[in-house]
Amino acid sequence: GLAGLAGINLGGRGKQEPLGLLRSAGFARRFIEQNQLTETVIAGGSAFDKVAGDPPDVRKATELFTRSIMKVTEDPKTGLVSLSIAWRDAAQTAKWANDLAHQVNAEMRQRELAESEASLNYLNRELGRTVNVTLQQSIAKMIESEMQRVLLTHRTDEVAFRIIDAA
Repeated sequence: GLAGLAGINLGGRGKQEPLGLLRSAGFARRFIEQNQLTETVIAGGSAFDKVAGDPPDVRKATELFTRSIMKVTEDPKTGLVSLSIAWRDAAQTAKWANDLAHQVNAEMRQRELAESEASLNYLNRELGRTVNVTLQQSIAKMIESEMQRVLLTHRTDEVAFRIIDAA
């Protein structure tokens, strides 16, 4: 309650941030770079997308990937998010879809842990500076909530999205 009054968010962002991350060009670029897919994606693009003599470029691969290969949809009634990959090789398609889901969860997990660590550092500093017992108790409760958030984040790999039907 105190955290809410102070305008502090102790988690519970919902799925808008992970959904935005999944749809972002930066995320797609990291996926392409980490999996060394620049040439593969460029080679799989349409003839319209290729310019003779141009070397494979991660920016072009990212654009092709986000525009033509990866599609992210959200059902407004159920709130379920679907990730689909349009590619010529079924095994590669399934691998990419599964890897993308795992990567978004891993990145959101790292974000959660970094935010929690920063929050805990701040709260512990404030606890040490505060002499008011009532305020110390309030800060201690916030620390406890933040520690629970850390434990939950460490407990599961599916931080952002729970995979219902793997590819």
